[in-house]
Amino acid sequence: MANELRGAEDPAEAAERRYRELTLRTVSRLDPAGLPDTRGRLSLRPDLRRLYTPLRIKTVIAANHSTPAMDLGELESRRSPIGDRLTAARRLVVLGAPGTGKSTLLRWLATAYLLQTQSLKVWAGFPDIATLRFEHLLPVLVSCRNLDAASLAGSLHDILRHTLRKAEMGESETESLLPRLDQRLKQGEVLLLFDGMDAIGGLPDRAGFARQIEQIALAHPRARIVVTSRPAGYRELGFRLGRGFEHATLAELAREEKESFVHRWYGLMESNPERRQTRAAELIREIHSTPRIDRLAGNPMLLTIMTLVIPQVGHLPQRRADLYREVIQTLLKWRADLGGPLEVRESLPQLEYLAYALCDRGEQQLSETEIFALLDALRGELPEGHPVRAHSAADFLRCVEERTGILRRSGERRHQGMDVPVFEFCHPTFQEYLAARALVDGHYPGREPGMGLAEKIRALTGRTQHWQEPIRLCIAGLGREAGEVLSALLRPLASGAGEAAGVADRTRAVLAALCLADEIETGEATAWETLASLARHVGRKDGNALWPTSLDEAVLALADSRWVEPLKLALVRELLARGAEERWSLGFVVKMLVTSLAMRGESSSQADPPPIVLRPPTPEEEDVTLALEVMASSFIADVATPAEMASRLLPLLAGRPAAAHAAAWALYSLLGRHQEAVAWRPTAAELDRIVELVARPDLDAGAAWCLIKILGQTRAAAAAGPLTARLDDPSPGVRRAAEEALRRIAGG
Repeated sequence: MANELRGAEDPAEAAERRYRELTLRTVSRLDPAGLPDTRGRLSLRPDLRRLYTPLRIKTVIAANHSTPAMDLGELESRRSPIGDRLTAARRLVVLGAPGTGKSTLLRWLATAYLLQTQSLKVWAGFPDIATLRFEHLLPVLVSCRNLDAASLAGSLHDILRHTLRKAEMGESETESLLPRLDQRLKQGEVLLLFDGMDAIGGLPDRAGFARQIEQIALAHPRARIVVTSRPAGYRELGFRLGRGFEHATLAELAREEKESFVHRWYGLMESNPERRQTRAAELIREIHSTPRIDRLAGNPMLLTIMTLVIPQVGHLPQRRADLYREVIQTLLKWRADLGGPLEVRESLPQLEYLAYALCDRGEQQLSETEIFALLDALRGELPEGHPVRAHSAADFLRCVEERTGILRRSGERRHQGMDVPVFEFCHPTFQEYLAARALVDGHYPGREPGMGLAEKIRALTGRTQHWQEPIRLCIAGLGREAGEVLSALLRPLASGAGEAAGVADRTRAVLAALCLADEIETGEATAWETLASLARHVGRKDGNALWPTSLDEAVLALADSRWVEPLKLALVRELLARGAEERWSLGFVVKMLVTSLAMRGESSSQADPPPIVLRPPTPEEEDVTLALEVMASSFIADVATPAEMASRLLPLLAGRPAAAHAAAWALYSLLGRHQEAVAWRPTAAELDRIVELVARPDLDAGAAWCLIKILGQTRAAAAAGPLTARLDDPSPGVRRAAEEALRRIAGG
């Protein structure tokens, strides 16, 4: 009777209200790597408003796929709230390395817009809410790793239906809500959030899903869309999302953001105010104790792990692999009150076996049935009396879930007509670390007797992006054996394999360089071999700091290591061996390396580089290094003494082609990109010398291009004759530069 008097509630409206309630209950709580709190409670999931530290992004590709008109220095300092970019671009691809907070960012967005239906007080009290435009959007958070085959191959309706059902919406509720979502999409009132596109294991499926997102954007031009992915998995697509998608990267936490997180964490975990302040101060002091730990703490997940590790071991390890080892060991001992700590010798082999299987499949979830089959297979491979037999497979899975949280139940999957529980590791990085340990310890399916670790790693390299992190973590944990494996990794494929071999060789060179950046134990000869191999594989697409390739990321990782000066020398030596057209990318890679150091307030001269065992730099190599450093420095700041520096560079123009190219490039950069008052302005004698060089037909094409640019920018009338002669130059770039310079001179 009451329903008849007030009217029955519209089913679609009721379904939306229930969807909002269910989703808010799920997304409004952080999941910090599934870790327990300091009092031993498992699966700590604090409210976002209590622990969330605002994340920032850096735009690297604008919505029209052009790069922003900014210097690298400006890019490094530009850390925008996602709300600003979502308002401006409407569609975003946000890329971030493991643990940088991609999922947390989408949870925050979804929670913020779900709270709009509640009181203004609730909305206004949500962290960082002022950075979002106040508008009524219905967020739909799609976990890409949870999509089934039908959703991946289907339409937006299939994706939404699967997502709603995973959110525990009933079948009738789902069917009632779908038409309402269609209407809201047309009106631009839906925010589609696709979390972890790289988690779609098969590359064809991932590429097809990316194209489907483009179709969704085309069919629903008013919809807001955000897609997250790891860079490696996104690069594997071979294309970028179009349809107006702006591309951005997640910025590392700044110093004040790290400290704010630590205070928030202990404010949540410690009830005693004095102990809370003491512990926070101790951790902050430890974080800032070395530059390497400080940089690791810029990753939100690693920072979260540090809060757990520091009370147990009293110090913070310097490497990611060591941090993961400590936290796994800690979690296995955590809940002794539930029956005693899990024995490491029993637990690690089984966790490693499961983690390897997942990485090998390119997946993040296993059904209970698959887990039992894998654990039984492991038991069959190990000798009688091995500790893995202390519990049955079912009891072991239950203990790991209840006592450690390393594995957790994440839903159900239909198998042979029955709903079977599905499990996953508490964070993909834990899966990757344990897969790495599986390689080291030999606990993985399909192990071939007699195959050494080096050959096994060579076989895995390049198969998919899912193996890059495990291989890095594996080699980082090898100790003195790391150098041997690293050297084997660099061996080229058999000759005659063509382009595929070249791509594979580059993949291994990049991976070896990333391993070297992890400060593994290796000799100087192997380190130099690694750096020289990386330099040899620099190609024309490398050196773009706004859109880095995998090789660029390896170079930037090495900037944090003691190998930065040897790397610079390896790049210079390779530049000296290249032709004019191939030198540009090497120069830009050096620029990226130098500016990366400068933007952190560091200088490569502060490092204590190990000796180069082959030979020290020659005077020519030192001159070219200086020229490239001057060129790089001019992109982020004005050189203090441009006239003095120019006088050092001008004599190099008479040197060998590559040295002349580097010097001319540096001189062109010295003309000034910032303050006119401190820019270099060539004297009459210097201009005469440049005109004389441009008139020489044997001048290197790279040097000619730079010097012609100088003549055009300074409007040197005496250069008209040599520039006219350059209109017939064999190099198209030189011809275009001469045409432009002549126009500038003619225009006065």
